[in-house]
Amino acid sequence: MSRNLIKQIGKLLGFVAVPLFIVLVIGFIAVRRFEWYLILGLIVLVFCIAVFAATNPAVWQRRLGRQRVSSSISGIVVIIALIGIIALANVLLQRVNVQFDLTKNQTFTINNASVKVLEKLNAPTTAYIFYSGNTASQQQNAADLLKQYTSHSDKLTVQSVNIDAEPVLAQKYNVKTDPSVIFASGTRQEEVTTIDEQSLTRGLLRLETGVTRRVLITTGHQEYSTTANQQGASLSAAVTALTDNNYNVQIYNTATGTATPASSSPGANSAPPAATPVTLDPKNDILLIAGPRGKFSDDEKTRITNFLKQGGKALIAYDIAGNQSADQATNVNDLLADWKVSFARGIIVEGDQDRRAQESATYLAPNIVTGNDITNNLNGQNIFVLNSTAINKDAAITATFTQLLTTSENSYLKTTIPPTTAEFENGKDVRGPLTVAASVELPASQAAPAITGTTTVTPGTTATPAPTATPGTGAATPLNTRIVLLGSPSAISDQVLSSQIGNYNFFFNAMNYLNETGSDIVITNRTPDSTPFAVNASQSSVAFWSSFLGLPVIILLIGLAAWWRRR
Repeated sequence: MSRNLIKQIGKLLGFVAVPLFIVLVIGFIAVRRFEWYLILGLIVLVFCIAVFAATNPAVWQRRLGRQRVSSSISGIVVIIALIGIIALANVLLQRVNVQFDLTKNQTFTINNASVKVLEKLNAPTTAYIFYSGNTASQQQNAADLLKQYTSHSDKLTVQSVNIDAEPVLAQKYNVKTDPSVIFASGTRQEEVTTIDEQSLTRGLLRLETGVTRRVLITTGHQEYSTTANQQGASLSAAVTALTDNNYNVQIYNTATGTATPASSSPGANSAPPAATPVTLDPKNDILLIAGPRGKFSDDEKTRITNFLKQGGKALIAYDIAGNQSADQATNVNDLLADWKVSFARGIIVEGDQDRRAQESATYLAPNIVTGNDITNNLNGQNIFVLNSTAINKDAAITATFTQLLTTSENSYLKTTIPPTTAEFENGKDVRGPLTVAASVELPASQAAPAITGTTTVTPGTTATPAPTATPGTGAATPLNTRIVLLGSPSAISDQVLSSQIGNYNFFFNAMNYLNETGSDIVITNRTPDSTPFAVNASQSSVAFWSSFLGLPVIILLIGLAAWWRRR
């Protein structure tokens, strides 16, 4: 190859370097980081400049002067090395998520509960972010959030998938919502359609545990219905929320020992689903007894109390508004006798205006007692309870009794039902503070039955207790009875659950506490805590003229000083 041809190739590469440099600058401004194609472009740019400089030294000599060529080349080498160091550092930093969240309440840092779930991942998991052209911005938000997740676990990788460009992959994972995140590990997968930290963490937890807890909502005693009504005194929102969070919700008839799916909505011409016999499983089931007004039979009480004694879980809410007649009041306290707790017969009147909702003395906004799994992350939130009674504990109680919600010292319990006067009556009414919600926990007093496969039980009978062995030990798995008590079912009704984040979080904290898996995965919304900096007119004027004239004048003076020294 002739020397002249080599020079021409060098010149051509020099001309190519100019538009390539412009393209790389525009690309970096657009993506704000060194992607692989920008790094490749930088390498090509450096190669073009190097070949041009080596094959056409006369150009450099004419432009810079002979005495400056060597120093200029040294400068170019330093610049190339600096660019290489910056590119390498950027590549490494993209693999390690380094950020500093200086906000007061750590608004832009994932919750410790999410970190715990990520640390427990034991198999490679891929998070597929499915999106379309219309949801590209939401895809970016999901990618930024999941990037924080990957910094806490090397088991999790993230892949963005455009549904329009890769419809086969979207069909493989049965994507129905745009955008959505699919967590896949082996043959298991979980879909998340709400792109926020709480939903993503719950999706990971469901994928990891592979457990679908069963919530049995009791019926047959005039409890709150699971069908929505105009008064909002129903559990429709609770059923929807539980189903969306991987709970298997069923309507449980305690008299017959049978259940039907809570989410079933048969058409006008279709028969309702047949009730199937179920066996209460202390290791998997949670009873939800919301506002019973009728009485439980002896067989029902035996079935429920045996379940609880074997380490079962239950959320029980009393409905004083529906039990105003003493001779017709429910006997739900019979279910709690073994744990030395009970619902009082009366309605709470709150005298503290700050602990009321909507100016009603019986519409409570109780104090939230922290220091437990259910209320620890509810600071700054409100929980509303309408027409509540109080929860009492016996002096001989041996279970762990934890207050969750309480009234103020200015409250009292009206024990005359229905009340004849709203005023406090000495000798009849009970002064506050009163317990509106509480949890009770005690080691099981009976061995839990072994549940293998699908087990049925004849209605009216109870399962035979049998110990459950822990794999590899031969020892029985210890179970604790856990009961959450509410003074009113209104706290989990449609009236507030669909609109009040505090009630929603309290409900799910309680369910996760009963669940005994991931009891801290309810993650509250954290809003930025801004601290405004007040600037008066004179300060604003000084800041403006300092930046408009002051900085240029300083730079000019520095330049003049440098010129004067070199002169």
